[in-house]
Amino acid sequence: MTTMASLKVAHSRGSLGYLQGATSISGKGPLMADAVPDPNSNETNERRRKWTTLSIYLAAVVERADEQILPALYYFVGVSFGATPSQLGIMTLARALVQALTSPLSGVLGDIHDRVQIIAAGCFLWGVMTAAMGLAGNFVAAVFFSAWNGLGLSLVIPSSQSLIADYYPPRMRGKAFGLLYMTGSFGGMLAGVFATNIGGRRPYGTEGWRFAYFCIAMVSVVTGAAVLICAVDPRRGVASNSRRTITNSMWVETEAIFRIRSFQIIIMQGIAGAMPWFAFGYLTLWFQLLGFSDWHASILVAMFGLSTAIGSSFIGGLLGDIASVASSNNGRIIVAQVSTFCGIVLSVVLLRGLPHVDVEQHYAKYMTVVIVMGLTVSWCAAACIGPVFSEIVPEHIRSMIYAYDRCMEVAIAACATPVVGLIAENFYGYEGPVAPRQTDSGNVTDFGSDRHSHNAEALGNALLISLLVPWTFTLVCYGLLFNSYPKDKQRLILPDVYARLPPVEI
Repeated sequence: MTTMASLKVAHSRGSLGYLQGATSISGKGPLMADAVPDPNSNETNERRRKWTTLSIYLAAVVERADEQILPALYYFVGVSFGATPSQLGIMTLARALVQALTSPLSGVLGDIHDRVQIIAAGCFLWGVMTAAMGLAGNFVAAVFFSAWNGLGLSLVIPSSQSLIADYYPPRMRGKAFGLLYMTGSFGGMLAGVFATNIGGRRPYGTEGWRFAYFCIAMVSVVTGAAVLICAVDPRRGVASNSRRTITNSMWVETEAIFRIRSFQIIIMQGIAGAMPWFAFGYLTLWFQLLGFSDWHASILVAMFGLSTAIGSSFIGGLLGDIASVASSNNGRIIVAQVSTFCGIVLSVVLLRGLPHVDVEQHYAKYMTVVIVMGLTVSWCAAACIGPVFSEIVPEHIRSMIYAYDRCMEVAIAACATPVVGLIAENFYGYEGPVAPRQTDSGNVTDFGSDRHSHNAEALGNALLISLLVPWTFTLVCYGLLFNSYPKDKQRLILPDVYARLPPVEI
């Protein structure tokens, strides 16, 4: 068992995760906070890392697909339930709140149990709840099942990020996290295109939006099985043997995490920075109200998702790694600030600078703006947030810190979804439900193009406010990291914090 004294010595040497007597995954040398399997030391370990990474990326694809399917179906779910934008936002809020509030549980489980089993359980659970969502007969039932779907989603993300951090050294984490976000965005893009274009049809006599939910549910269950078969937790034995010690120290570790200044700042910016991404859920509906066809609306949102994926991995992750080499203390922060500033400028161009009449004739202009926007606003997570987290906390509580980050950010930022609808309805005069309500007889009362045009303007103005205000605050928060991050990374103030942590039994 590691003694408190030895842990303090490790802190003073600048290696918070150092555990005396422990060995690395490859079996050579001590286990450090940033120690990971050496990809060249053992063919078995390399194969294990490859299959685990692929499994995590697959889970990320399906997780984002499950998250994005509801925003892609806002129009059609609105027709089915006669819901307003704010009511549809409540459905997203219910899922996000449960997902956020249960993320700490996922973080604790990830530190004391096999993380592969936790990820698989999350896939199975959200698959069942997604199928139930497709069976919902009214708005209240839809909100209920959407909320429970968040529990399954919360089990996946913290453990997935923690596994990526364990398997890759610091110099490779930016790219690894970037690929994680890219594959996830790819899943959201595919789900959006599929759902938007199937939502108005009736395959096999079923409403299209319900059929889309059934398809995602089936894929989720298959993904859970694939994770169980292919993935391996590199510290499975450590998690099992240290269960009692880590459980008893949970509250002490939680206090220590919240005393990290950089963590506090990242939480603040994360709450504000996540709000625009929830607001983006209304993009498909906004494009449809402007007059774009379902196909064109879905392609615009899909290209935004694809460019976001490329920007996150091939641009954001790469720029973050390059910037960290040029300036280890400030490089990643500067990249995040540039990305946020681009979001502020391009959101004005998209929502106010392009024509809102005969939009099909200006399809190329909209496409250009959404692609450029996606390529530039998506750098922050891969370039800065993910790598910074892995550098300011010890390895054995990484799952917990990812979980608390998710909890604090999503629980508050998710409120932006119904707020967009409320702003559109109460300040800009959005009228009626999202779409004409379908009666029991099957007749549809068309509000007409004038009503849709007015509602598009109202929703666009609400979106603009929901993007500009949070991103401006985020830009300021990143500036605060210039002072705190170098200190936290160099362990100049953390020994006093982590000296309070109890020993971790190996």
